[in-house]
Amino acid sequence: MRTSSTATSGRCFSSAGRISGSARAAAATVHDGQVWAVGQTDNAAQQAYPVVEHLANGHWSAQVLHNVGAAFSDITGVAVDAHGTPWLVGTNYDAAKGKQVPVVAEDTSAGWTPVAAPDPGTGDTVLGGISAAGGDLWTVGFAETSAGRSPLIELKK
Repeated sequence: MRTSSTATSGRCFSSAGRISGSARAAAATVHDGQVWAVGQTDNAAQQAYPVVEHLANGHWSAQVLHNVGAAFSDITGVAVDAHGTPWLVGTNYDAAKGKQVPVVAEDTSAGWTPVAAPDPGTGDTVLGGISAAGGDLWTVGFAETSAGRSPLIELKK
């Protein structure tokens, strides 16, 4: 992972990489002085698996999530709900279905855990972002059907 900086509340934090090769951050969120940045690995060895970096108590930790999504995932959003639980969203290519399918995961006491997400499209279903509002989580993206591409907004209460 490349060393990078994230500015939050006028402070700058430095990330000393722990993942061999490089990674690409797609989104970040701040909650109670902690920072989560998500993206995917960006090298042939890791094959674009989801990556989460977490800043807590002034120290960064980073992990590749081999149990979330699949090789060549595209993680595009992260949010923290009212209970302090981080969630991530994105998409990955499902070879068996021959299309892009949504990826959703939450950080539980057992680590990052995949969560089933609706897949209403007959073609690609892509989640591009997530936001927390009160006790609700909203995801946005698109779903492809025989009629074309349609906006997709999902709510988890």
